[in-house]
Amino acid sequence: MVQKLDKKITSIVSIAILVLAGACAYTVLGSDSEDRGSGSESGSYVLALNGVIASNDTVSDGIYSMKRNLVLVTNGEPTGNVKCFLDWITSSEGQAIVSEEFVSLKDSEMTIPSDPVGSQTITVGGSTSIMETMSVLAEAYMAKYSGITIAVNGGGSGAGASGAINGNFDIGMLSRDPKVGELEHGLVPTKIGVDGVAIIANAAGVTNLSTVDLAKIYSGEYTNWSQLGGDDRPIGVISREDGSGTRECFDNTLSAAVDGWSMKDDVVKFNNTAGVINLVSKTPGAIGYISVGKVGDI
Repeated sequence: MVQKLDKKITSIVSIAILVLAGACAYTVLGSDSEDRGSGSESGSYVLALNGVIASNDTVSDGIYSMKRNLVLVTNGEPTGNVKCFLDWITSSEGQAIVSEEFVSLKDSEMTIPSDPVGSQTITVGGSTSIMETMSVLAEAYMAKYSGITIAVNGGGSGAGASGAINGNFDIGMLSRDPKVGELEHGLVPTKIGVDGVAIIANAAGVTNLSTVDLAKIYSGEYTNWSQLGGDDRPIGVISREDGSGTRECFDNTLSAAVDGWSMKDDVVKFNNTAGVINLVSKTPGAIGYISVGKVGDI
């Protein structure tokens, strides 16, 4: 009887603690959200760039200016089962998966796949922007063809190019077009889709930036949101790492808008999109940029 009573008391105390903890968390998050201002529940939201919000439609139509090609590369022309896999990705079946996160190819760019022969392990690596979609593609292809094993790795677009060149990867993932030097090493590109680079922020009072405004934020000329019509709050600048395809698209766009532009040194850098989203959502005044396919994650 005493044991049963002790268990009952323990359960009541545990429930009380959980309720109290939940109430405290609600209070803290609620006051934090009010401090952050407009946007999603996390405080972060998508900023328009030159009056245009990044979306599949605006990227596909060419209205949104900051965009990039998604490319898979091989060392030389793809052959055998590697070519079969690439052809399947660029077929209507593979593109249906690509379109769940990115902008798919036009009908005229799609291919007709053929079945692989025998058993083989295909190694794929590179862009972290493409990695999640590639994992889904790989799982679907392996389910379709039991003799094929596909190993997917990250590392960034630069690693994807170098890995394909040196033979570590059968297929390299690039969230950008190959560079001239990479092509000179024998890389052959296969375009699998298009992506836009969306600007996200956690700052009340600002909903749109021009490309020049954005360049001045990332160069350090603008340091407070009040300079852009927002609240009096310091701007926390967040970027992707050197070598990232997303970063390269971002840099190229700003360099084209402002002669001699360069990113300031004291920026926080992440080697993945999730890190950018997480820090922007938790940091009032922060700004960052992500793949348009990840906008739903903020």
